[in-house]
Amino acid sequence: MNEDVSSQHGEDISYANPSISLNESLTPSNCRKENSRDSIENLHVLQRIPNTAFGIRMGLAGNAVLWKSAGRVDFLKSHLGSVELANGILWHIALVVAVMTLLAYLYKMVYHFRVVVMEYRHPVRVHFFNAPHLILIMLSLGVPSNMQSGSSTIPIQILFAIGLIFQFCITQVIYERWMFCNQTPTMSEAKPQFFLSIIGWFLLTVLGNDIDIDTNWGISISSFCFGIGCFMYVVILVNIFNGLSNDIQNKGSPALTLLIAPPSVASIAIDGFAGNSDESNVIAQMALGWSLMVFTILIRLSPRLAAMPTELGTYWAYVFPMASLSSACLNYTIAANSGVSQILAIISIVLATLALCIVFSRLVYHILLCWQHKARWGDSLLGIPSNIHSHN
Repeated sequence: MNEDVSSQHGEDISYANPSISLNESLTPSNCRKENSRDSIENLHVLQRIPNTAFGIRMGLAGNAVLWKSAGRVDFLKSHLGSVELANGILWHIALVVAVMTLLAYLYKMVYHFRVVVMEYRHPVRVHFFNAPHLILIMLSLGVPSNMQSGSSTIPIQILFAIGLIFQFCITQVIYERWMFCNQTPTMSEAKPQFFLSIIGWFLLTVLGNDIDIDTNWGISISSFCFGIGCFMYVVILVNIFNGLSNDIQNKGSPALTLLIAPPSVASIAIDGFAGNSDESNVIAQMALGWSLMVFTILIRLSPRLAAMPTELGTYWAYVFPMASLSSACLNYTIAANSGVSQILAIISIVLATLALCIVFSRLVYHILLCWQHKARWGDSLLGIPSNIHSHN
């Protein structure tokens, strides 16, 4: 990564394939050759949209799932009559943003394919290629109740199969890199973004439990997914914790919030096993307890929102994990059904909503700065800083 940009957020993408020049094939087919770096910087952000932008729709879809979970809590439905409305609005916004982002990225794949290759070969940015099928799974989980087609689960089973295929294929590539690739960081140099390749297993477990996929398919797919996710989460978590002392610049970075997401979703997934037995409830509560502990640590690290985002979607890493934690707290409230658990649920919803509003406001503020030509959408992979006056 360009050091002038990466120093602000502590994210190192210096492992991008050096054989790919920034001056190669970054324009449409009728103008394939670039002679200056200025032409790259002058591309509109939608023409070179980074795959980190997928984090925006993940945050929106996560909040749609959150409000659908809130609709299952009796005391919230009785006090907040707009629970289902919030779920429907956020779900439709997430769907629209997902389609727009996907179309923009397909445009980039057609006209600036070498940049896509750079992201694919990069040890951190490659994990954002998990986002398209993660959003598909979350949209399946958060679909408004009035849009569900009766008792038939066939449409959701099809979406589950698509998500499972994509999860399996992308992780085959990524996990092989972790184990055997000598040109990029291995598991011992794990970054929080690595969790994007893990969270899908837990999301598939939750969706599989919701539609009873094990019975319908005659194979314990949910258990398989959960087992893979648990093993890989522990391995990555240990390596991340071991490496944080040598990566002080990551303190308070948005990426660290991803530590919350896997155990939060795992807590919900565990509750889906064994029909809410006492044993599954206890294990789910243990996972939730760990998520809450990590959250308190991250709060003490003072999240950073003042600096300009290095890429589109950078700060949205705060949103999806908070929505996951809040959904887990709501799930716990249903099981515990106590006054204290209800307070915990309310606090978690407030914090998740606050995170969404603050990050969205920060996005709008940066858009205004770009409109006034006081800033731009940078891309640290291409060495383009957000500060329009920066020079590398």
